[in-house]
Amino acid sequence: GLLLVDPGADQQEPPPPPQRPELLKQQASAEGTVSAATCPNLQTLELTLATKARTLHLFNDNYYNVTFSALNFTPQGIMNPCSDLKGMHARIIYHPVKGSLDQGQLVEVQVTR
Repeated sequence: GLLLVDPGADQQEPPPPPQRPELLKQQASAEGTVSAATCPNLQTLELTLATKARTLHLFNDNYYNVTFSALNFTPQGIMNPCSDLKGMHARIIYHPVKGSLDQGQLVEVQVTR
């Protein structure tokens, strides 16, 4: 018998975003160096910030909601947060994850030189 090919078989559904932990209402800020920044899918930004005290693991499932600004320099062209943030010094505003000091949801990224 002929195998019927499902025409939608190669149209893979994007995986649902991971279940994010509960966030606190208040915002916190941290300053340090961005040691990693990746976009596991089109709109999700996951960022690791190394501060003097700890390493923060920050995320936002829609980085268009994150405010990006440069404090004391003019970026060359348009910054792509997925590729341009790594190695930069930044002050980051975030909502901490409830019960975790080292995770949070990105609110604002202020890049400094």
